[in-house]
Amino acid sequence: MDASGGVSVHGQSDMVRQGDMLVAGCGNGLWEVPADRTEPWVQQHDETLTEVMAVAETPVGIAAGSPYGVAISRVDHLGSPRWRSLTEHLRVNARFTNAILVDPTDASRWVVGTEGGVIVGEANGTQLTESSLNDSAVRSVIHTGSQYVAGSDRHGVHLSEDGLAWQPVDGVSGPVFCVASSGDRLIAGTDRGLVVIQGGHVTHTGPAVLVRCLGVDPDDPDTWLAGADPGGIWVTSDAGVSWQNYPTPQRVRHILAPERD
Repeated sequence: MDASGGVSVHGQSDMVRQGDMLVAGCGNGLWEVPADRTEPWVQQHDETLTEVMAVAETPVGIAAGSPYGVAISRVDHLGSPRWRSLTEHLRVNARFTNAILVDPTDASRWVVGTEGGVIVGEANGTQLTESSLNDSAVRSVIHTGSQYVAGSDRHGVHLSEDGLAWQPVDGVSGPVFCVASSGDRLIAGTDRGLVVIQGGHVTHTGPAVLVRCLGVDPDDPDTWLAGADPGGIWVTSDAGVSWQNYPTPQRVRHILAPERD
């Protein structure tokens, strides 16, 4: 999208709320804008942070995930953010970051999806451990109930109690691009639509498109938004029984669900 002030902000991959601001990871860096869009986008990256795939709010500020790893920033004497990588010592695929989950039970513990699997960062990302899911790209990680859920390229959906030891879900294979929870259901976006996991049963729903991202209404777990790439936005208000398509924008990479009322 074109931001005011002559700045082009494009290819949003992830977005988080930080107070009254939105922080967006984009194909051309990290940007911040007031949630009401009354002010222009403000650059938050430096020359070392050129493409941002994932963002998360942590106790040490925003953590940014890029093809070069997970980074955090400090403000220099000119008031500009300077970014420092936490993952330079990892193998190449484990540095390429797709998703950052801040553990809801311990905000200093991060569960990170990478091209080389899942890594867990203790002490605000300074102590890193590779998990048992280490031979496939992982593009989405969430926490629901008492378990972590990961969507992988090669092995479908995986579950874990601690983020380190993972087990696959039977009946889900092939690449999974995103995962979400809806009440007692798990929803996974694949290259052929959606998979719903509930009570040990796996069903397929939605259009036969590549689903890149998902959003669930926090006040109505039967209302889902699925972002297709390409294919626009698909909406259901009856847990996948029927769908309505909104074809613009054509390629949807991220959906930021509303906050709970």
